[in-house]
Amino acid sequence: MNTILGAQKKDWIYIILAPVFGFVILGLYLFLLHFLEIPNSSTTLAYIIFFIAYSVLFDINHYFSTYYRVFLDKSYYQENKNWMIPALLFITIIPLMAFWWISHEAFSSKGYYFFVFFRKFVLILGFYHLVQQNWGFMALYKKQANERKTKINWDKLSVLSGSFIPLILLNSIDPIWFTGSEVYIFDPIPERKAAVIEWWHQIAYLNFVFAFILGSIALLFKRFQYQIPAKNMALFCLFTGLLIFSILKWNAELVLTTLLVIVSLIFVVSIIQAIRFQISEKSMNWKKWGVLITTLILYFGVILFPIEGDKFIIVAAITLPHNIQYLAFVPSFSKKQFSQGKKDHGLAKKLSQKIVLLFLLGVGFSLVFEFGRTGVNHILPESMNATKVFVSVFFIVLILHHYYLDAVIWKFSKDKDLENTRKG
Repeated sequence: MNTILGAQKKDWIYIILAPVFGFVILGLYLFLLHFLEIPNSSTTLAYIIFFIAYSVLFDINHYFSTYYRVFLDKSYYQENKNWMIPALLFITIIPLMAFWWISHEAFSSKGYYFFVFFRKFVLILGFYHLVQQNWGFMALYKKQANERKTKINWDKLSVLSGSFIPLILLNSIDPIWFTGSEVYIFDPIPERKAAVIEWWHQIAYLNFVFAFILGSIALLFKRFQYQIPAKNMALFCLFTGLLIFSILKWNAELVLTTLLVIVSLIFVVSIIQAIRFQISEKSMNWKKWGVLITTLILYFGVILFPIEGDKFIIVAAITLPHNIQYLAFVPSFSKKQFSQGKKDHGLAKKLSQKIVLLFLLGVGFSLVFEFGRTGVNHILPESMNATKVFVSVFFIVLILHHYYLDAVIWKFSKDKDLENTRKG
């Protein structure tokens, strides 16, 4: 039976049709906002409960699924700690050093600017993380159907380019995503404009520095846990730096329009090619196409939905399906993998057999994480704004670490145990 979760029904509910849940949470938000007339404010109790519930039950809980899969698996940790610990230190320390370097002259302004930029930087990287997971499920369905490989992976190009079209459109329509913060660096008052432009040049150069460092790591280190993520991040930093310089030299409208045309052309060509090669296969891979179609419906429908003011609900709505897919996939796959091998997987194996307990432990982890991420900022007085920003950057770095782990622990082509479990 060609499934990921072990049952056709589960695959369709928790993986292929999971984007439906994104529209559900958006609908609940609109119900609170327009029918119950609860203000869109971080000080409103119902608003706080709504987002804390989403964050604790789903978003942060899926981080725990990664950490339990890595750090609580006794054999996996022993075999891989030689790259896991250095990677954790690098990912944690380097962004904090960049934060200090770019803001040490004027922490009150540049430190806050860096936080706003870094949040969007990681947010875009997080979106790529979502798209990569969707591609991962498509790839699994392609392998199950034994579809032949092509020199250019048209299916992957289709989901990548198609997913980024609405994101580029959003930035073209409204580059200021979160009211009350991003206005400082995306639409500054005339008195601050020269200083902000100078700061953007510094950020661009900082991205080039990181592109060089990460590119060097990709060239010097052969271990794929370093090489592949370093290469991808080097390209991402290089693209970010070039994008900033291009917008400063010309203007955002011209640059984003050009980018939109290029990405749209890639999508049109890739989807035509993907359909052409699918027709040449023996049968239609409905699950693969289901993931692609529902993913694009989610991103176009939610990202381009006309939300006024703070657009955090967009982040929640496109992330919730990813959370549900991950929370369904990790325990299911782990349970299958742990039962097939003879290795001592320790606590991870025991938890994979007790799904409810695993979920509750994830909720506990999420409560602690959420308290550190947002609770501390509310508790600390205004006089400690510098500490608030530092704490916020630190927790964003931890999210970045989750992206990194997910990029390396699910490399089926690099891990024989994973590939054998998939085939078994």
